Amino acid sequence: MRFTAFLVCLWAWPVSSLPCSCPDDPSPLEQSVQDAVSSASYVAIIEVKSTQPESVTHEVHFSEWNPRTLESESRSKMVTFHQLVAEFNALRIYKGDASFTQVETPADPKDCGITLERGVRYLVYAFGPGENNRISTSRCSRTALAESSADEQAILSSLTKPVSVVYQPPESERRFTEALDLIHLSIEEPDTEGISRAMAISEQLARSDPFSGYSQALQAELRSTWELADNRQPVEMQQEILKLTDEALRINPKLAQAHVARARTHMRASRLSDAQAEIQAAFRLAPRILTGIFVQAEIYRRANDSARAEKWMIDYMVATKDPVQKANGYQWLGDMRRDIAYHPEAVNREMNLLLAKATYLSSTQLDPGDARRYVTLAAFLNEYVADFAAAESNAAKAIAIEDSELAHYHLAAARYQALQARGTEIDADKLRSSIAEIGAATGVSLDQAVEFWGFHDVTRVRLIRLQLKSGATAR
Repeated sequence: MRFTAFLVCLWAWPVSSLPCSCPDDPSPLEQSVQDAVSSASYVAIIEVKSTQPESVTHEVHFSEWNPRTLESESRSKMVTFHQLVAEFNALRIYKGDASFTQVETPADPKDCGITLERGVRYLVYAFGPGENNRISTSRCSRTALAESSADEQAILSSLTKPVSVVYQPPESERRFTEALDLIHLSIEEPDTEGISRAMAISEQLARSDPFSGYSQALQAELRSTWELADNRQPVEMQQEILKLTDEALRINPKLAQAHVARARTHMRASRLSDAQAEIQAAFRLAPRILTGIFVQAEIYRRANDSARAEKWMIDYMVATKDPVQKANGYQWLGDMRRDIAYHPEAVNREMNLLLAKATYLSSTQLDPGDARRYVTLAAFLNEYVADFAAAESNAAKAIAIEDSELAHYHLAAARYQALQARGTEIDADKLRSSIAEIGAATGVSLDQAVEFWGFHDVTRVRLIRLQLKSGATAR
């Protein structure tokens, strides 16, 4: 049988100088898998955490024919052989002890060794345990990449009662993911407290896990997200981000997040083909990387392919379980629909405005504790929809959560614009009195509102018309 050959291979590889040769197995796949499970001590889907080379010296006993005595004589010699030891997490165990965490394989492919890489998942058939409670595998087993063995996994599930193991990522990986989430707490402006905490984690990872590339990738992610403008400036920041990602990938070539930061950098510089190449590199390493899915949507949006952009953003929202991240996705969709509606050559403007309003509302419902989401909705209602009552309501909700200047300005704008809409119904004195009341209640005078940098032209024009109707002039 195939696995008898495998055991012979394992026994022989320390002393053999012959190239590895594994016999062909002509059996149907199901029979081959069944034989493999029967022969192996351990069968599981694993994810490799780390690898290290190891040299081991053994005394090997063998028989040698003596032509002078015409007899076989016992001999021994010290043999050094090289192996690769991989630390792993078990994700799904089909057979064997859940306590195993290390697997060894010959280092040289000529000795039937398998290339095990950090961050990659494998379907492993192994034997043992041997010394140090390690299991062993080789090319003559059925060990293969997990992503290319779907049919085999289905057969294994039918033959055994697999145990799903909750994967607990290493502490450094968990902290890296935590820092990424902190960087992306908001999609409009950086969350100061979150950014500070993320950078503290980056500094800690630089000390505790310097060979992960995590610290450099986090710094690149922060800078490409919040410190690099869409006008390609500053150029020095582009160069700094790319240098950080080069270093991260030199340390850890499997770090998909570094490619995401590179993609975002190229995207902000309008190098969309370069951005697409980098995001594909990220997906090859980690097909479901969330930040990559988000950036892919943005690349399509900037390429004016709104259908693909929306598809990828919906994919992002389905993939994440975090309500804040889902809320960010809805807000992003609202921004895209809003911009489509107000494009100079827009079609279906009303439909896109309705879709934008619905997605902004979904954003506030998923993350009701973030005042910024209500301000975004209030600004949209003030500027684009002219629903001043709803704009006032959402600005007031924002103020109830966080008493920000921006929320007060949008509250004042909603009330001033509502007054302007009915200005012909009241005389100038009453209009001036109402304007004064709004200014006193919101802390924002009409003149201040007209000069406010955060209002778009449509809102500012309405405020200026109210000034003219009341007989006031802007200072």
